Amino acid sequence: MRLILWGTLTAFSLCLTYCANTAVCAEQKVSKPQTNQAKTGLQKAPKEKSELQKLADKQKNPAHFDNAFMLQSQNMTSMAIPEYRDALTADPKFVSTYNNLAQCLWDRNANDGKDREEARELLKKALELEPKNVGTMHVMALVKDADKDPKGAEELYRKILRVQPINFRAVQNLSEMMFRQGRKEDAKKVINTALASSPPEPDVAVYKQALANLEKAKPAASPAKVEDTKKKSNDG
Repeated sequence: MRLILWGTLTAFSLCLTYCANTAVCAEQKVSKPQTNQAKTGLQKAPKEKSELQKLADKQKNPAHFDNAFMLQSQNMTSMAIPEYRDALTADPKFVSTYNNLAQCLWDRNANDGKDREEARELLKKALELEPKNVGTMHVMALVKDADKDPKGAEELYRKILRVQPINFRAVQNLSEMMFRQGRKEDAKKVINTALASSPPEPDVAVYKQALANLEKAKPAASPAKVEDTKKKSNDG
């Protein structure tokens, strides 16, 4: 149903996490146009950095992580996996490595299910290191949805949105999952709540289009309803 609501995106959206402290990523703002003062060189003194920004400055990605991230972003999953393994060896406390390696293994889904078993274990370890890491919760939500555990996925998406009310992927995936369940009004509520939280302008346009698509779209019948339809046709 993703094509109906959100356009041509992959069924299992990439949820790459590039820094261990995801709150730092959330804090970054779109740069504003230059003021007249800036153009003339009469700039105000720079604002003092927040604690999160100071923490980000101190953080360094472990060896191999950047290369693995680049490979994963280009859908070269099998090549990214050994690079992420080396990154884990270099820094076993860097949570983003656990998140991204787990997603690579989940996507590859090889070795008679062992890839996905390992992915789950990596996510558990990531949560032990940082229980409130948004990137970890997001990948876990995708996994739970794929495992046909929508209730568990929804709980995680709502946790993310409590921390980051305009997290685009969480809004997108949660509303779409609700749409698949036939919960059209709930899906609209999720999107409208995000719109009320002053998201970036590009996201506003996407949210409004998704709401318009929701008005037109008809969710697929649930398995139970399909079964009822078959019985009625057989009885007739």
